Order: sequence, then C-alpha cells, then structure tokens
Amino acid sequence: FLWAGVALESVNVNAWLGKQSGGWVVGSNGSANHATQQDNGPYNQNSAAFGEGDELTFVLDLTGDGTLSLSVNKASSITVFCGICDETGGQPLVPAISLKSPGCVSIERMLHF
Repeated sequence: FLWAGVALESVNVNAWLGKQSGGWVVGSNGSANHATQQDNGPYNQNSAAFGEGDELTFVLDLTGDGTLSLSVNKASSITVFCGICDETGGQPLVPAISLKSPGCVSIERMLHF
C-alpha cells in the first residue's frame, strides 16, 4: 500500500500517517484516513483507488475550513477531507507519503497560489 497526502511537520515519521491526528492521507486501496488511532483502519472508502504509474493531483485549499481534494490521472477531483484548518492549530502542512513496504515515490511539482 501507498498513502499520500499532507501532514504536520510534527508527525511521527516511523508510524502510519493515517492513524495520527497530524496526518491526512489517501491510500492506494481507495480509502481516506485521518486520526484513526489504529494501524489498520478503520478505512473510510471515499477516495479513488490508484496504483503504480498513476498520477495523483492534490489540491490543499486552506481558505475557509480547509479541504484536501484528489484527482487520479486528471479525472474529476474528489474532496477527501474537510475541516483541516480547525485541526492544525496554525501549524504548517507538508506533502507526505507513507509506504507499507520499501518503495520509491517522486513528487513532480508543487504549486502555490
């Protein structure tokens, strides 16, 4: 499995991001996870599944409540998280990847609006 999204800089990099209150990630299995407090789920099946070679586009909108949206291979985007601003306490967010086993992921570009 691969999980991608955003996280606070203070997350534990040695633990799965989806279980932490500072991580907002979507998984290759089509789930979206934040603060589950468990290593394997519970999984919220409200995202698009993806796999090797797919292109993921995230849009983090920190106006209003704060949302994170995902598009896979330039398809219509899906809002996977809302209310992010309420939970960050003003701390900055960074791109984040969580891998179940060793692998390689590249971040092609980041745009700031």
